[in-house]
Amino acid sequence: LTQLHNRAAFHDCLQRAIGRSARFSSSVALIMLDLDHFKRVNDTLGHDVGDQLLVEVGARLKALLRQSDTGARLGGDEFVLILEDTTLSTNDVYDVAERVVKMVAEPYLIDEMRLEVEASCGIALCHNGEVDLKTLVKRADIALYSAKSAGRNTFRLYHKHMSDSTEHNAQLERQIREMVRNEDLEVLYQPQISLAEGLKGFEARLHWSASHATELMS
Repeated sequence: LTQLHNRAAFHDCLQRAIGRSARFSSSVALIMLDLDHFKRVNDTLGHDVGDQLLVEVGARLKALLRQSDTGARLGGDEFVLILEDTTLSTNDVYDVAERVVKMVAEPYLIDEMRLEVEASCGIALCHNGEVDLKTLVKRADIALYSAKSAGRNTFRLYHKHMSDSTEHNAQLERQIREMVRNEDLEVLYQPQISLAEGLKGFEARLHWSASHATELMS
């Protein structure tokens, strides 16, 4: 849809980037971002408009990339950028993340409609190949969750002091998204009955409809 790499190609590119980082004593920055409240676009304007918006976002991200960088769409409204450079500094990465946030937030004109969306970004760094792929992606995801918790339309760099609760919540949010995509969640209604008045109403409960159905939240 966006002419960016898919998830599988992204993993291959990131693995090679980490390998080059180890061989050449260079750095890799992973910027993970998703669009804030993108679901509202699909729900109110339809998936066709949502797809066109994703195409426009992808084009803007590609315009930011240098020849040595890589852009990918993981699915839905989730994008990632891989930045490689032997002299990459934290300030350089901050500058790119700030440009991403500002560029995504600029208005879009789709089907003669003016749309505005914002993005949150999480950043994770790898120096000299010291971080493996799984850990780097996990750290960027944690930083992204921190950016969303900070009010969205911003970015955060992963730090070791980010709490265990942040890591847990980021993992839980990603699991819930996966459940929604797989349609594993269902709403069940439990009647509320008064011995004196009879049926008074219903309580809606969200259940995980897997092989071992477990109540997730209520």
